[in-house]
Amino acid sequence: MGHFSDIRVTTGGFCTIADTDEEALAQVPEAARKGLSDTSLVGSPATVRDRISTLESMGVDEIIINFPFPSAKNLEPMRRFAKEFIA
Repeated sequence: MGHFSDIRVTTGGFCTIADTDEEALAQVPEAARKGLSDTSLVGSPATVRDRISTLESMGVDEIIINFPFPSAKNLEPMRRFAKEFIA
């Protein structure tokens, strides 16, 4: 039998990064803006970094990220995230 501490806490959400918080918010589809919270990964790299830190402090182990406009023609949101947070 497993222990409670063995449970991985996961959350998911929309992510878009731009040079400023305002530019990032402008990339969010209007219908998705209502569902954004203070832990949504939308904003400048510094804002997204702070929000990831907040999620970690809340006990989140893993984040499932939904990037905008997923297509073979526009991979920039994923590339920007990788450059800022993985590379």
